Amino acid sequence: MHQIIFENRKNFDDDGRDCLLDVDGVDCPTTQQGQEPKAFYSHKFDGPGLRYEVATDTHEGNICHLNGPFPPGDWPDLSIFRHELKEKLDEGERCNADDGYGGEDPSTIVSTRGIRFMEEPKLKYLRQRLRNRYETCNERIKHFRVLKLQFHHPLYKHSACFRACAVFTQLSFTYDKKLFNVSDATTIANSSDPEEARIAIYEAASTAIEEADRKAAGGAAAN
Repeated sequence: MHQIIFENRKNFDDDGRDCLLDVDGVDCPTTQQGQEPKAFYSHKFDGPGLRYEVATDTHEGNICHLNGPFPPGDWPDLSIFRHELKEKLDEGERCNADDGYGGEDPSTIVSTRGIRFMEEPKLKYLRQRLRNRYETCNERIKHFRVLKLQFHHPLYKHSACFRACAVFTQLSFTYDKKLFNVSDATTIANSSDPEEARIAIYEAASTAIEEADRKAAGGAAAN
């Protein structure tokens, strides 16, 4: 998997951020596992499945880390994070994550349910854009039918299928369909001036709206 390299999260100019990765669990449906049905139960689609950990860099959204599979009933997202990724982070480095990681030490995870979490209003727009981009990455990985539909093949083959789909997805980011940019809002994270942050939010939102309008106009013209 030479397309998915952990150190690629650092392949950008240092802008002072300590969160270099977005991380979350991705569940894929499988057939019922008779011996331990509760261990393989996924609340995300109310059925049996396997869970993988996927981490993307916060600069461009490229996939930098994969871990799994795990039985989702026995392995919540936070336990998987502590199992490997947490130990791979540099000193002082943190990951951006959702509410499922709220019990982790805030020195390694930034989560809205985290201990002592106090988010400044100017960061909310940027964090939401980062999470939206991460979810777009997950959707693209699971766009492949082998992951979207229930997996009927021997379970030991699922890991190879998931990793192949992740590599294909990363190749699409590299050569074709890049994820949307959030760097237009990075000044929000680095600015201590509320007025500067407000202007940055307005400009970033305006750019996103204009881009969406252009795409909608182009689609209407094509039809």
